[in-house]
Amino acid sequence: MVFNLFFDRYRGKECGVTAILRYPLRLLSVQQVQRLANVLAQAELIRREDVAISGTEAFSLGYFVGDANTPNKIGKEDVLKYRASTQAAMDEQRIIDVCPFCGGKSVHLKFDEECYRLVHYCDKPQCPSNGVLPIYMVDSEIYRYLPSAIISTVDKLAILGNNPNFRAILSGAAHRCPKHGFTSTTRCLVGREFCNVEASDFEETDLYDPAPTLFIQDELHLIRESLGTYASHYESFIDYFVKNVSPSRRPIKIIGATATISSYAVQISQLYNKDPIRFPCASPDPKRNFYSHLDEEDTQRLIMGYAPYGKAIINSVVYSLKYMREVVYAYQKNPQKILAIPGIGITSTEDALEVLKDYWIFLEYNNVKRDGNNVEGALRTPVNVELRAEGVPPFSTRKMTGDETFQDVREVLSQVETNEDVFEGVNLIVATSMISHGVDADRFNIMFFYGMPGNTAEYIQAYSRTGRRYSSIVIDIMRPSRETDQSYLKNFVNFHEFKDILVESVPINRWATKAINSTLPGIFTGLLLTKYDPELQFVHGPLFWMNNIKKAIVCGSLDPDVVRNELKLIYAGDASEIGNQYRAKIDRFVEDIFAKITDKNWEGENISTGFEQMGYHIMKSLRDTDSQLIIELE
Repeated sequence: MVFNLFFDRYRGKECGVTAILRYPLRLLSVQQVQRLANVLAQAELIRREDVAISGTEAFSLGYFVGDANTPNKIGKEDVLKYRASTQAAMDEQRIIDVCPFCGGKSVHLKFDEECYRLVHYCDKPQCPSNGVLPIYMVDSEIYRYLPSAIISTVDKLAILGNNPNFRAILSGAAHRCPKHGFTSTTRCLVGREFCNVEASDFEETDLYDPAPTLFIQDELHLIRESLGTYASHYESFIDYFVKNVSPSRRPIKIIGATATISSYAVQISQLYNKDPIRFPCASPDPKRNFYSHLDEEDTQRLIMGYAPYGKAIINSVVYSLKYMREVVYAYQKNPQKILAIPGIGITSTEDALEVLKDYWIFLEYNNVKRDGNNVEGALRTPVNVELRAEGVPPFSTRKMTGDETFQDVREVLSQVETNEDVFEGVNLIVATSMISHGVDADRFNIMFFYGMPGNTAEYIQAYSRTGRRYSSIVIDIMRPSRETDQSYLKNFVNFHEFKDILVESVPINRWATKAINSTLPGIFTGLLLTKYDPELQFVHGPLFWMNNIKKAIVCGSLDPDVVRNELKLIYAGDASEIGNQYRAKIDRFVEDIFAKITDKNWEGENISTGFEQMGYHIMKSLRDTDSQLIIELE
């Protein structure tokens, strides 16, 4: 990514998006924000000193994950709230804690009414950042400022069918408000209520090669099943748009990082309609390749497993946690015992306690949230009661599940990584599969499994949270009533020896029969908003509104035959390669949608409302497929 940032600048791309880093889940990106900010800050300091590119825009970071974690936009009520907020209340919404330029815990958040954005700033006078940090966390700010690198989720692809401003990321913007940044529409994106600059005073822009240069897809193996199928259709749309509509007229380079290399070529073909290059390539020697070798003298993890008999598994889990806490605490009370370990390689009690810091915080993995709740209850009583009676510090737990917010997870990870007195505060993380991806902390080195995960890839991903830098201990507590767990225990050694070849291939099918029913409305509106609206908005008005779409159809600006062919190219890359089912569905859809739009008298309906009235649903996220069914007790 850094290479491409500099290369883009040297070849004339003075601003705009260079890289988009995408994650399957919002919470996977929590740690990556600080890491990427740190990298970009160092790159920015180099850019400033390079005479050839010092006049270009600063390397900046956008956090583009949706309103569950960060705002989509800032309205009048938000402005009033920010005016009344204390600094402490504002700081609770920041997305990084440590200044990426000076390394100080001096980052704060404020609302700048002049440029109408949430600003991260460092309050250290001598910080190289010069105060304001180049970080954008509101969706509308990302459209207005087009940061150099964007952290996003796969789900956000669907926004291209709902929001005309998304096209600025893919094709730049023709105008720039001198106060509030880029716009590809006829108005400033903050709205007339907050911007008094007339459209005639906008600066005309001609961005060089505005499309992103690089897509980086992390945790590629999680792009599977329905999510993978829907994503494949939107990926094809972006590929078509950048090659054929955007001023860039070139493909986007894609890098996918995966823990599941099994049948990777099939997954890439289904997801991106491309042939992949594997790096590093397969080696005939399983213990060595050009880049690495297996060190059989170095123990990375000690893994043991057992199944309780005659005792409930919940008791086995919490008492395993208790006994391990007692063992570690005994070392803390008498660090000389650590020095006596053969080959430990340290000689002072201070160093011994430093080692112990990396084994004080336990991880406990649960297949379902209910098990985690049971573990927390059983720890409160009797386990913590017994530990206090023995003079051992009790468990202070925090959860990491899908129910926790971005700020909750960020706070937990910040405590784990930066708390100097690790023996005070959180010492147990009760987690579900959310912990398995994107969470990296050197202090996670003791882990317990409450039953085995449902598949091999998930198990490998989960226990890989430990032993990142130091040797770790993993304890699998099997469910004796579960046949699969019994099989894991019976074949424990062989399973771990051959686990890599037992990883299941990723299930994904871009041509699933009914998938097009969910994606086609959004792909169609995406085509209207990204390709046709930039020009037709000046003729018929913005195509975000149904009455303007009708005008464009009636006047012949939207030709059904042309649109039909474009949709086929989007789905297949070559209209001749599309299957009969998809071809027929596109033909029926275009005929039906053009007829319904022209036959109806539209008033103030926008695209989303109008399509709902016609019986079509535009996906707002790639998981937005079926109506939720609420089950509750009477």
